[in-house]
Amino acid sequence: MKVSLLVVLICLVAIPSVKCCTSSQYQCNNGQCIPASKLCDHVTDCSDGSDEIRHVTGFKCPMGARGYTCVLPQRLLSDNATQCTDGADLCRPIRGVPTCNKCVAANVTLTSEQMCDGIIDCPDLSDECLCDITNAQTLCNHMTFGQVIYCDNNTKTVTHSKVCDGTIDCADMLDERYCRHTAAKRIKSCLSHNRTTINAFDCDGILECGDLSDECNSSCTNVPAFCSVAPNYASDGNRSFQCAGNSSRNISFYAWDICDGIWTPCNPRIQQEEINCPARFYCSGGNPISIDDWKVCDGVKNCLNGSDEINCTDRFYCVSGNPLSVPLSYMFDGYDDCSDGSDECPPALDTNLYSSRHEMIKNVGIKIWLWVMAITGLIGNTTVFLYTLKTLRDTKQSTLSKGNLYLILNLNVADAMMSVYLLIVGIKSIEFSGNYCFVELSWVTSVTCESIGSFAALSAQVSLFTLVIMTSQRLYSVYYPIRAMSARLRWIFVALLSVWCGFIVISAVPAMDANLFVDGLWIPSKYFISPIVRSSQLPHIVSTLQFITETTRFLPITTLHSIEAYLSSGQFASRGRFGFYSENSLCVPHFFTPATDNGWQYPTLLVTINMFAFTYVAIAYFMIYRKSVNKDLKSNQGSKHLRVMQKRVTKLVIANFICWLPICVASYVQLALPNEFSHSLFVVTAVFLFPINSVVNPLLYSDVFENLFSKVKGRIYNATAPENAIELSSAT
Repeated sequence: MKVSLLVVLICLVAIPSVKCCTSSQYQCNNGQCIPASKLCDHVTDCSDGSDEIRHVTGFKCPMGARGYTCVLPQRLLSDNATQCTDGADLCRPIRGVPTCNKCVAANVTLTSEQMCDGIIDCPDLSDECLCDITNAQTLCNHMTFGQVIYCDNNTKTVTHSKVCDGTIDCADMLDERYCRHTAAKRIKSCLSHNRTTINAFDCDGILECGDLSDECNSSCTNVPAFCSVAPNYASDGNRSFQCAGNSSRNISFYAWDICDGIWTPCNPRIQQEEINCPARFYCSGGNPISIDDWKVCDGVKNCLNGSDEINCTDRFYCVSGNPLSVPLSYMFDGYDDCSDGSDECPPALDTNLYSSRHEMIKNVGIKIWLWVMAITGLIGNTTVFLYTLKTLRDTKQSTLSKGNLYLILNLNVADAMMSVYLLIVGIKSIEFSGNYCFVELSWVTSVTCESIGSFAALSAQVSLFTLVIMTSQRLYSVYYPIRAMSARLRWIFVALLSVWCGFIVISAVPAMDANLFVDGLWIPSKYFISPIVRSSQLPHIVSTLQFITETTRFLPITTLHSIEAYLSSGQFASRGRFGFYSENSLCVPHFFTPATDNGWQYPTLLVTINMFAFTYVAIAYFMIYRKSVNKDLKSNQGSKHLRVMQKRVTKLVIANFICWLPICVASYVQLALPNEFSHSLFVVTAVFLFPINSVVNPLLYSDVFENLFSKVKGRIYNATAPENAIELSSAT
């Protein structure tokens, strides 16, 4: 005896990595080995009872030959062998992400299915009380500092360790109410078949007490049919039951065998054993004939023909079929619960007009348009920039003309920046091709996305306000031509410097003021239904974490920086910020912000300023046009100049209105709507509206392309001139 005990001690303490039991056995907490088939079968085989642990905190999964659910010791989760019939204890990662989860303050591992399921599985209560949605919210609302909960109308406190420990400590049963799938009118203590005291849920459809008193009593609305015939088969002081008939008289069965979906081999069969059982789902064929209601639509075919998993409207069916399905709440939560990740990237995403599971921009026409606009804008602005530099260097210009040329150079730089933005978007679209959905969150919350978003915003703003300066200069020169001739260039440089400095700051503001512009943090966790935890949720999460982990009251943590710092030390470390430039895959500034979002005043003010700016440009050019009409109408040359200006001004105004009017209107409309516009509007803004000025401005504000066209036209005419002369002489 001493030798065997010494072997057990060596096995469990000295070299815990060594298995004392074979692969077909289960090792009890005391080192005893029992057949794995006897695990969790309602019969205590381990002398310490560790093979039949239920309804307490810990890692739970189906075990043994009958597939009942029990608590698996934490030490068996790292032995590379499985005791769970579904293999959940192996915690196999999907695409490098573990499928098991850790409690916050307790060193306890759980399955993903145990998170936020309304049942307390973590000794620190974190698996439910940190969740966005949980059926155990009543319990969580009674948490306070010191790792305790209030119960009995706030007259008593119990520590977290006493919640779901199998002992009722609160008269209102709050400490043991959220420990299993079924609900109950009350919890009662009774004797099981082996005369041990257990806590049974009254009237939940599951027979637990040896004498069936938890379900066969007058307080239950629906009682199993077996209750009416139980006295006919009772034995052992009503702790067990025996079949009738000579051939099976020695066969005994117990409370848990009744209404469990499997017939006891009595001959003749006791019909009441498995019919009219409350809280059961009856399979359409095969064995078992029924299952617990809570197992219906759980992603596992518990019925032989799978009838329990058909038409589950609250489930998403994995494309791979492994598992069969997952709760709808698991979709887009940042974790691959389906082996192929289809719960995060479902086929429905392919119905989007502009993007898909595999492509950031799936529409070939839009891709071509993006590249054409990017390359055309870059070539056009570079050409005009070089031509304007050459003009400044090679020809003598008046101060007024020089000012105009410097403004054109500035406009070229700003518009070329937009082309660079489009090129980066195009390159990223190619980089993410075939795998976009799985990298979307890391992309939109990245520094690169935020940088090119602010880059595009800076380009659009500088371009527009360069037009404002250019328009103001032309308006001044038309109404005050003599004063304009003596104007100094420094005023233009001061204006341009102010525009650049001002909008560099304005474009960077969303990145600098996190409290105002960050809508949420990217925190992938099974505690939350979305990987993007909104800013409004963060204070509650922090306070709950303090209830769970702290023994004394701490000062409130409210600013985003302090929240990030507090969360960074645990499993809730932020992997990125979700803000002004992260709302869409193209990193377009979030001009379309509902009044309920953080920092909605910023884009509204910016859009309003822009609306006044392009309206001013339109009115100013109309005034320039009218002034020119009065001045040049008498001369033919003036009429020709007037027609040229009229066309140019018309194109300019149309280009500005096409670019900014839709953005302004959509932004104002969004303020009045509770839900945000679809992703399509951001695509239209980035690919169609923003590039308009980038491509059109070089054509309107410089005569380089007009002169180039005239030269080409002249050369064509000269090349055909001899033929024209021969035809003319022949005709004479």
